[in-house]
Amino acid sequence: HGCDWSSDVCSSDLVDANLDGSVAVRYEVVRGNRTLASETLLLKIGATVITPLPDPTVKEAKEDGTLDPVDTFNGATVVIDASANLKEGDFVTVSWQSPGGRYAKDKAISASQAGQELLVIFSGTIVANDLGNKVQIYYVVTRVDGTIEQSNVLEDRKSVV
Repeated sequence: HGCDWSSDVCSSDLVDANLDGSVAVRYEVVRGNRTLASETLLLKIGATVITPLPDPTVKEAKEDGTLDPVDTFNGATVVIDASANLKEGDFVTVSWQSPGGRYAKDKAISASQAGQELLVIFSGTIVANDLGNKVQIYYVVTRVDGTIEQSNVLEDRKSVV
C-alpha cells in the first residue's frame, strides 16, 4: 500500500486496516533517472481517545456552591482532580472570573506533581471582593506536546453576603 503525495491524506482504509498495529513508512523522491529513498520509520497506529478534563471544584464551597468569606479568609482552594492526568512539563492556568475581574494562576507541573491532585489557592480578598456575585472558575492545560485542553466552567459560585 502506498500513498500518493499528491493526495492530502492517506486513505482511511489503510489506517483502519492497521489499527492497533504498526506500519513501516518511508518516502521516495524521483529526480530524473535517480530515486532517493528516506529512512524507514516504524509507526504504531492506535485509536485516539481524549478523556475530558475533570471539572474544577472549590474545597471551601458549601453544598449549594456558595463561598463564605469567613471560610475563605486564608484563600479559596481550586482543586483539579488527579484524573486530569497532569504530566511533568504540562502547564496549567487556573482562572477565577467575576464582575470584579479575572484572576489567573499559572503552574508548571513538576515531576512530583505529575499524576497528583493539583491545589491552587486564590486570595481570600478575591472572594471577599466578590460578595453577592457569580464567579466562573475553569482551567486550561497546555500539554508538553503542545495540545491545549480546557475544563468545563464551574459557574454560579456565589459569595455569601
